[in-house]
Amino acid sequence: MAVNERDGGGRYLVIDDGAHPRELAPYSGTPDLSCYSVREADGVNATIARSATINGRVTAEWDGTVVCGFIEPTIAVCWQYAPEQERFVRIGGWTT
Repeated sequence: MAVNERDGGGRYLVIDDGAHPRELAPYSGTPDLSCYSVREADGVNATIARSATINGRVTAEWDGTVVCGFIEPTIAVCWQYAPEQERFVRIGGWTT
């Protein structure tokens, strides 16, 4: 989820199994958040690899949803839940 703040930015949050909000990252501007299956994230990574203008990669490490959000207008970051760490961790991203 994206939580807007008064200054035009905000924070991306996930809600854990105990219904506690956990911050993924702050963002500026308008929120742009997407969730992908592992297969879809692999497709995003393939698209990035073929692009001449997008740099980065997305590498899903576990089964489960991949969450990607723009933290700046041209910078996206992706996270996935790491069971052994019991939290979402960064698994890639891209710049446009």
